[in-house]
Amino acid sequence: ELNDGLRYHEANFLAGTADERVIAPALAKAVNQFNRSPLGRRRIAIILTDGPLADVAAAGASIAALSTAKVEIFGSVVQRYSSKTQQDVDAAADLRSLVSSPEDSHMASAEIDALLP
Repeated sequence: ELNDGLRYHEANFLAGTADERVIAPALAKAVNQFNRSPLGRRRIAIILTDGPLADVAAAGASIAALSTAKVEIFGSVVQRYSSKTQQDVDAAADLRSLVSSPEDSHMASAEIDALLP
């Protein structure tokens, strides 16, 4: 199942470069998915990033649509080191503008080594 998921994401990778993280196209797709999902379930979206997002302003319409659809948005910065770099701080600031309120309870950070088995 994991390999199928990886193949799907490789085939449907959204444009960007290794140094650029884009979120708006993915959030637009999330809006469509949540609009087709059954009612009565708790709706959450989790945004993970390892750096600043290049298109936060372009994500505004999708964030508003997800909010209208009662989707609770969580965010997490996956950082490389135990101490935060400026890139981690910038990524967290970008995510804070996208997650649900209150932001402090919808934000997290994780050191990459802590996620490994």
